[in-house]
Amino acid sequence: GRQQLTEDPLLSASSHELRTLLTTVRSFSEILQDTDDISEQDRNRFLGIIADESERLAILVERLIAVAEDDEPTGLLGANSPPDEVSLYLEAHANHFPEIEDAAENIRAAEGFEGDGMLRALTDYLSERHGVRVEIGPPGDGAETAAAMPQTQYDEDTRQLTLPEFLPRPSLAFKAARQIGYLTSEAVFQRYISEARLGSPEARRLCREVLGNYFAGALLMPYAPFQDAAQELRHDIERLCARFGTSAEQVCHRLTTLQRPGAAGVPLHFLRIDIAGNISKRFDGSGIRIPRYGGICPRWNVHSAFMRPNETVAEVARMPQGQGFLTIARTEIKPSGGHGRPRSTFAIGLGCDIAYAPRFVYADGLDTENLDAATPVGVGCRLCERDDCAQRAFPALLTGAGARIQSPDRTAAVKRPA
Repeated sequence: GRQQLTEDPLLSASSHELRTLLTTVRSFSEILQDTDDISEQDRNRFLGIIADESERLAILVERLIAVAEDDEPTGLLGANSPPDEVSLYLEAHANHFPEIEDAAENIRAAEGFEGDGMLRALTDYLSERHGVRVEIGPPGDGAETAAAMPQTQYDEDTRQLTLPEFLPRPSLAFKAARQIGYLTSEAVFQRYISEARLGSPEARRLCREVLGNYFAGALLMPYAPFQDAAQELRHDIERLCARFGTSAEQVCHRLTTLQRPGAAGVPLHFLRIDIAGNISKRFDGSGIRIPRYGGICPRWNVHSAFMRPNETVAEVARMPQGQGFLTIARTEIKPSGGHGRPRSTFAIGLGCDIAYAPRFVYADGLDTENLDAATPVGVGCRLCERDDCAQRAFPALLTGAGARIQSPDRTAAVKRPA
């Protein structure tokens, strides 16, 4: 009873976590139920919180049951990891940071960064405006082991930025642009980091890196020209890469940030997975559910993209509650840095509500009207109620009465196109 909860630290911590999650879900549910004039943005954000905390609650309940059955004596659900904290903050901001957009646009306009020769223009700017010498070559003393990956290095004392020589030009330009952000917009980054109220130095470090990357994307792909090009080219990733001299991953990520009030683009989700299915980047912007804990549904085409390298694949997917999405996926193979060093292979996924499909070249030839013919997918096996799926790896989480725990539908608050 109560004495056991008090004396057992595992159960005591779990009891506190359980009450916290229940309180959060109940509080935000009551806000949505009792408030008539809540904004669309806040409604979408609150639904996301309810969905994520419900998922944590479901996993915690399952693990408590496992403890009772002696299947899992230790290691219950802990606090959010630094990547989770940062991801939640990005979603709360709709992955759009106006002050960083303004800072990048001001520098680009003042320096006249346009067209070809972007890498040279950026390195010249670093040298002439900030006294930073850019060296493209092997970082450090060249004594890396065969398994080590040479990294970008910035020495504040000597004011030298060393970029790995094996990187393609879009990556070199991106890293130079990020360094410009650190040198010119650190105060802006720190204001956002302070606002995020992150719980650890590692989370704050990661958030700074993410904001630096955001600045680089905004500098290389300025908001209005990039959005105009995306609409003109119907979000053709390859053509956007060619026009702005950037990589596919950079283009896909930039597309998710186009949420300027009065000039917003298509709400998109974005994720990056490795060949083992681990999610290293995620952003829930379209209304689809990307699992925060556990594996992603094996039917998502981001998995099958590994079988079709150097291609962009698209399909229409249907979630269990009936929502349809256009999903786009492609592989990205990172340079190894030399013989004997392993390559890193990722797949990136991008997608939108099916209502926006006509704005994408990838929808041509797909049946976007008949969702009965769409690929049936779920969030992940633990949170999917499809009993007839041949690829189910785990049973769905169950309540004591045997009814499945349903994930709240986050798409209800996604704004449909006019």
